[in-house]
Amino acid sequence: MRCSTMDITVYGINFRETPVHIRERIALSPTDITPILHSIRKEGIADEALILSTCNRTEFYLCGCDEGDFEYILKNHISRVKNNTALPELSDFYRCKGVNAVEHLFRTASSLDSQTLGETEILGQVKNAYRLSLDAGTSRFLLNRTLHHAFRTAKRVHNETALCRHPASISSAAAETVVRKIKPITDKSVLFIGAGKTIETAMSALVDSGLRVAFCVSRKEESAKKLIEKMFRSMRNDRDSCSEYIKKKKHCRQKCTKINDASSAALPELQAAGLGDISQIIAGVHAVISATSADNFILNRHNISAELSARTSPLYMVDIAVPRDIHPDVSKLPCVDLIAIDDLDNIINESMDKRRAEVPRAEAIVEEEIIKYRHWYDSLQVVPTIRKLKAFFQMQKDGELQRHVKGDMAPEKVKLLEEFSESFTAKILHYPFDYLNRTSAEKCENEIMAALELINTMFGLDDIALNESSDD
Repeated sequence: MRCSTMDITVYGINFRETPVHIRERIALSPTDITPILHSIRKEGIADEALILSTCNRTEFYLCGCDEGDFEYILKNHISRVKNNTALPELSDFYRCKGVNAVEHLFRTASSLDSQTLGETEILGQVKNAYRLSLDAGTSRFLLNRTLHHAFRTAKRVHNETALCRHPASISSAAAETVVRKIKPITDKSVLFIGAGKTIETAMSALVDSGLRVAFCVSRKEESAKKLIEKMFRSMRNDRDSCSEYIKKKKHCRQKCTKINDASSAALPELQAAGLGDISQIIAGVHAVISATSADNFILNRHNISAELSARTSPLYMVDIAVPRDIHPDVSKLPCVDLIAIDDLDNIINESMDKRRAEVPRAEAIVEEEIIKYRHWYDSLQVVPTIRKLKAFFQMQKDGELQRHVKGDMAPEKVKLLEEFSESFTAKILHYPFDYLNRTSAEKCENEIMAALELINTMFGLDDIALNESSDD
């Protein structure tokens, strides 16, 4: 199969153009994706392939694959893993090709193309998709370099803008509210009621903000214990990653100070309990976040008033459950500040305004990285590489002649040295030139690019400036 210039194409369906009842037909789990990738590789349908599937998008990044090949994948391999469900038609997919496909990937990884602007989950989802393609052997030279460049772009957007720094979900807004109300949070405690994803996200956000003491209660105490165990596993993994990073970067002590502090610090005190223990816990905490699936109120004025009767400091209670967990009459207790789910709208709207304000800066970073990527890609094309290699050897030859030709050397000897060096250089260059020409004629794009990258790196050709008027 012969590839055209920058032959990366993305075929996709996402939340912008396709309703959920169509998106769900082609939503693919990791166990769905792996056999599809193996089939693509085994049958040689594409040179390289990566599949990204989330609740909001399913995208196929393919190299050396035309529309007919993708339709074959859709009708044969995807329909098989989806048990022949009615799949979207080819016309339902958008298509981006070449540099437009690369830009789409960079914007997606940077969360500029997300339904919730600035959400950070998408970067992890792209990385997971990349791991699957590596495991299946369908991500090689071109996709490898493209994906790593996308990760670098996303990292710059995260670090150099505030696009991802403001809460944009109910759970993150609840955590932000608690931080604002009881800061500094490092010496405070919080009670979490519930053990679902909403509470997990809120607890994770508060622990990341420095919360040291937390209680999690649930109707099933076992569910609370599982959530606490999951939190501890995550924190230990982060700590181990930090420790490993420090071992590898011992020469960079100052830069590692913050990581070292985080890795050596004791883990927060997180405790699990059942709903029956709320009355014993609530009097001593500084805030409560509740998000259960209960049909009726869990807390009301009467069942917690005795526990709070002697309290003098405020207790901030954030109810983000629907239906509500905390009865409105709780707000009548003198020490309670009750914050309902609707009260968080202002924080979310404020956050989204701040995120939208960061879009131009994030877009500028993506544009800058696309220019770098394009420069890298163009530098690997066969003709520029041959010209750079020729220029490199010409410089080496001229340098050696300068070193060996003396002022009193006879002209005929100088001429002999020049002819010898010219002939020798031409013979040496014949082999890489012939190799590059054969590779460009016979191989597919990822093999061509790998060969060019090798030669560029081996001879340091990135630093060679070409005169555009020079011969090829």
